[in-house]
This record gives sequence, structure tokens and C-alpha cells, in this order.
Amino acid sequence: MNIKSIGILGGTGGLGARFESYFKEKFPELEIKVSGRNSTLTNQDLVEQCDLIVFAVPIDQTLAVIKAMVPFSRADQIWTDFTSIKQQPIEAMLKSKAQICGLHPLFGPLPEIEDQTLIYCPARIEASGLKSLLELLDGFKLMKFSASDHDDLMGVVQCASHMSDMVMGETLRKSGLDFETIWQVSSPSYRLKLEVMGRMFAQNPDLYADIATQNLSAHRFTHLFKKATDELEHIVEQRDRAALINSFEATKLYLTKNFCDEAYTASQHFLSSYKAQDQATKAEAPEKVDIAVFGERGSHTDSARIDFETQTGAGSVKFYGSKFKLIEAIDKGEAQWGILPYENTTEGSVLEVLDELLAHPEVQIVGAVDRPIEQYLMTVSPIKLAEIERVYSHPQALSQSKIYLRSHLPKASLEAAASTAQAARHIKQMPTKPLAAIGSKVLAQQMGLHLVTSNMASETNRTRFVLVQKNPKLKPNQVTSMVFWFKADQAGNLATVLNYFSQAHINLLKLDSRRATSDKGDFVFFVDAQISQDQLKNHLKTLKKQVAGIHVLGGY
Repeated sequence: MNIKSIGILGGTGGLGARFESYFKEKFPELEIKVSGRNSTLTNQDLVEQCDLIVFAVPIDQTLAVIKAMVPFSRADQIWTDFTSIKQQPIEAMLKSKAQICGLHPLFGPLPEIEDQTLIYCPARIEASGLKSLLELLDGFKLMKFSASDHDDLMGVVQCASHMSDMVMGETLRKSGLDFETIWQVSSPSYRLKLEVMGRMFAQNPDLYADIATQNLSAHRFTHLFKKATDELEHIVEQRDRAALINSFEATKLYLTKNFCDEAYTASQHFLSSYKAQDQATKAEAPEKVDIAVFGERGSHTDSARIDFETQTGAGSVKFYGSKFKLIEAIDKGEAQWGILPYENTTEGSVLEVLDELLAHPEVQIVGAVDRPIEQYLMTVSPIKLAEIERVYSHPQALSQSKIYLRSHLPKASLEAAASTAQAARHIKQMPTKPLAAIGSKVLAQQMGLHLVTSNMASETNRTRFVLVQKNPKLKPNQVTSMVFWFKADQAGNLATVLNYFSQAHINLLKLDSRRATSDKGDFVFFVDAQISQDQLKNHLKTLKKQVAGIHVLGGY
């Protein structure tokens, strides 16, 4: 079977959009089409026109979309899906005329997805069709499972794991104890567990609800979880020390001594780094500081601090690993100024910053600076490029260096880290292994690492950093950032607003959209307009008639 065209249903956002970019870049000879919100092509158009059909819509919509497309299927095409459950989507796709093979990418819309793990589940597909499909996916680490085996594995890896975090959260909530006090008395290892738990609760509950309720194997493993909990509860209630030790040793035997020892060593390295960073942050900054910087000392955002000194002065500084916590600190008055990455020429807008500015309306953009971003490969000691086995860095740094890495280190695996500084610390902890990190020259100097390459990023690679402040006084500016939303998602909404900007001769420098919370319709639209905040006042009355809500995020 010769695949000449790929249709991605749901390809205008998330993982679908990331695969669209990947296929276009790796297979320029193929025709890639997408459907989704605001696309000109419909789902039916793609099914009727393409050889490979990929259902990349949210889990709760997948079955309905598949069923709606069944009448338009053909025997000479392949259907697949990207959901994290397999039995139900495959069962639905089997009602079509197409050849069927489910897919599950074990990753999100990372800047660099090649070499990540991807599961495939052949259901009804000819040998030639499967060969053609796998040739398109040869850049991934492929694992083959049946649909039922896949769902069993995900029942443990996802459902039972999520259940563990949810039960812990429920236990804390119902304990009646103050969470802040629990946090204060927790050691670094327990804080790490709490942060892993909190990470889940910071995300969209719809995804976790869909995984738990739509995986046919979920109940079996949540039942095992409950049974294990009941047994341990009985042991504790009976104060049966010997039984608890026996249970502990049995689990250790299952996990294997080798895994437990390696896990202990790896976690000790991480906790040492975690503790050092926490102590450094406390030593550097008083309770209230002048400037809050996203990232760590030596990061690109830290370098932008120099450009804002005329506005902020060279005051006390605190570094934040979370954009949410930084903006929350500004909102609470714990810091006067905040510096964050806003937009990159390669990766686009930093959507998390837009989300947090919308969630904290009193925190406003008051300045911006564009800086060239250089990325260097660094090692603990001099090493030949061919000897490097793994490269660690923040996903954006990996993406900005990918052309160089593909050319000079094609066999090295790329590993995401929370920051470039964390990547540098990680390779320092294993000095005898052939590892490398990516970051700035300043970071290499601070960490005492050896630069292996010159700048790997494109000469056009630049990032816009913004300065934020709570309830600032209005100052002259040239660009205004704003967000607006509609009461309900319907055709023509966005076009009406864009037409108004055009007729008013207001140039838009960027436009981004995000799924909204329930109080802001279906989607929110972020715009940077080439107009001052003062001049925008003349247009707000008209704009407010065209939208359900509009909020100015600030200006620069």
C-alpha cells in the first residue's frame, strides 16, 4: 500500500498539530491535510481524500467522530487514532471499510517528538499497509501490543498511578489538617511526592476523567489498588509489624533489587540538587524581593534582567521554576517586578504565560525586550561529539538546536529536563558518562562545564521577554496585548473582530487561541495589536459589542 496523503482529524492543535509539522518536515513529498476548529477542510473531506486517516481529537470526542466518519471510509485506506485507550476506538474503527491500526504516542506535543516511544496495535491491516505505516513512524521507538494488552498496561501506568495521586489528595483534603503545615514539616523526598501529586491537580481534570472512565481495564486495576489498600489498612489496624515487612519485601522482590538500588541512587542525586536549589533560593532572596525571574541563575530569562534595569533597578532577585508561582508572587505583592519569556521566533508564544496573565488580571505587561538566543552543547570534560550518547535540556532548547543535533549527533537520544540549569546539574552528577547538556555560555561558566560546540541555534532565533507588574500606572506604549472571548463558538465570530481591526487600520502582530474555562465561552483569543493602550480606549466600546468579554493584558 502506497501512502501518498495523510489526513489528521483534530490537527489544528495539540498532538495533532505537532504530528502535522513532523510529517511535513520529514516527508515533504506527502500531502498533509488537517481538519479542526477554523479549518477550511472538514473531517469528511479528509476521509474522502486521504490514504492515512489519524483521529487526533480529545478522548471524549473520539468515538463520536469515528462513528460519524464510518460511512465515508474506503478499503484502500488506513485508519488510526492517538488516544490513550485502544479497545473502544479500534472497535469503532473496525466498523469502517478501512484497514485499522491503533496508535498511542507516549508523549505530549513536545517541540521535538522524534525518538520518543510510540505504541502500535494492529487490528485489521494487510502486511503491506502495516509496512507503509511503520515506515512513516521509523523515527520513533516502536512497541507492539494488542489492544487489550495495551489497555491492561495503561490500567497500571495511568489509571492506578492517577488513582494513587487522587487518593493521596483526598486523604489530605479530608484529614482536616492545614496543607501549608503539612508542607512545612515534610522532608525533601515527601515534598517531591506532594509536588508530583500537585502536578496532576494543576492540569485539566477532563483528561484524567476520560482515561479513568473509558479504559475498559481501569476498573480491574483500581479494584486491585483498593484491595491492596484494604489489606494494608487491616495490617496497620492490627499493628502486625511482621506482615507489613513481608508485604514490603515481596514488593521489593517483584521490582528487583537492581531497580530499587538504581532508583534510590537516582533519587538521591535529584534530591541533593533539589535541596541545593531550595537553599540557594532562600539564601539569595528575602521574603519580599524587587525582581522575580522565571528559571534559574544563568538562564536566558535571567540575562534579560539586564535589559530591564532602567525600569527595575538592580534590586534583590528571586528565581522561580513555575510561571504560575511567579505571577502569583507578583499578584500577592511578594515581588514588585516579574520577568518571563513571552514569545520565541521558533516556538511561538509561551501560552502558559498568556494563561496566567488572564487568570491574574491585575498583573500587567509593562515592558518587553527581544534577545537573540544562543544554545551551546556542554560536557563535564572534553569529549568527541560521536561519543555523546544522551543530550539533556529544556524542550525548547532541544528544539532550537535540533538541526545541528540531527546532523552531528544522529544517534544521541534527546532527554527533556525542567530547565537548562537542571540539565547541566544532571550531567555534572554523572561525570564518567558520555552525557551533554544544552544551555547558554553563562550557564556553562557558572557550572564549570566545557563548551563542545559554537552556537547551535539559528541566527534568527530570538525570544521576547516581558516585564510584568501589579496595577501599574499607564505609560506610553506602542503595542497593546489583550484577550477576548465569545459567548459561544460559532462561525464568523472571530472574522467580525478581525475585520474591525482591519477597517480601523490596526495591525495585529500575533494571534493565539486557547480553550477557555467555563466562564469564558469555548475559546479565548490573545492578540498583540500595534496600538497604544491610550488609543485603544477609543475602540473598546465597539469591540465590547462584538465579544462577550475583553481584557487588556498590558503593553510595551
